[in-house]
Amino acid sequence: MCKKIILTASTDIANLLIINEGLTKTKNAVCIIDRNYTITFCNEVMAALFGLPLQQIIGQSQEDILHEAYSRNTGINIGSDSVHDWLKEIKKNQRNLQENEFVLSSTDGDVFKLYRVKVSSGEHIVIGTKITELIETQKQLKGTLKKLDELAKTCELTGLPNRRHILECLEKEFYRAKRYSSMFAVIIADIDHFKKVNDTYGHSVGDETIIHFSKLVKDNLRETDMVGRIGGEEFVIVLPNTDQVNATILANRIRESVANCPLPLESNQPLRVTSSFGVSQFLTSDEDKSEVVKRADEALYIAKNSGRNKVHSY
Repeated sequence: MCKKIILTASTDIANLLIINEGLTKTKNAVCIIDRNYTITFCNEVMAALFGLPLQQIIGQSQEDILHEAYSRNTGINIGSDSVHDWLKEIKKNQRNLQENEFVLSSTDGDVFKLYRVKVSSGEHIVIGTKITELIETQKQLKGTLKKLDELAKTCELTGLPNRRHILECLEKEFYRAKRYSSMFAVIIADIDHFKKVNDTYGHSVGDETIIHFSKLVKDNLRETDMVGRIGGEEFVIVLPNTDQVNATILANRIRESVANCPLPLESNQPLRVTSSFGVSQFLTSDEDKSEVVKRADEALYIAKNSGRNKVHSY
């Protein structure tokens, strides 16, 4: 019986030594805080997070250690103007919560996710994992997803909203006008004889013509106005809080700008192009955005069939 007790005690001590060595060598931050809030164990990783040498931490109160780190501007970045209030919140969690998770950053830019648990003897065990690379990866992924979302909504050639996106914007404007009894107008614009440009000068000049036209349109719009390329040489302009009269005035201003601003070409005379426009205004009787677009499209058809380089309202 006596031999068995000695064997168990030896095994327990051996296990404690193994655990101590593991906690000391782990890349995770580890510390033990007793019921009086004194740090009784701390490894080098946690000491670095505190921003103090290990020998200055063991046996000291967490409050003194954190005050010292704060005064030196090392270690934990408390993210608060008051270290007193910050420490008060920590002790409140230690008293009231059996366990909790939180994230801390250090003044050298590292980020740790920490987990604290209060054991039956009253001690608090805190284990932290460095997540700096994970945070950076998440930021990069978020940026990539944002770029992909922008690409999915953007015409690659002009940088304008593509067909799907501009029609989504138009639909939002339609429902806004329906709900608040507001006004908006739609312009459909088309570059005249664009096929002839492609056939005569080639598709690269055709692309330059579309880019040139897009810029001239954008230069004449307000910040609240929206323009998108819906295919080929055709564009849709959405004008919030605009009636048909003012939309027609704008369309004519764009038409004149296009006609008076030829596209410079490297080896030829500047390329002069014209454009035609169909204008329509939202009506309270409209049941769907397609009704506004249909009227604008019919107006464009009339403008093109009456000689081009014209604006027609419908």
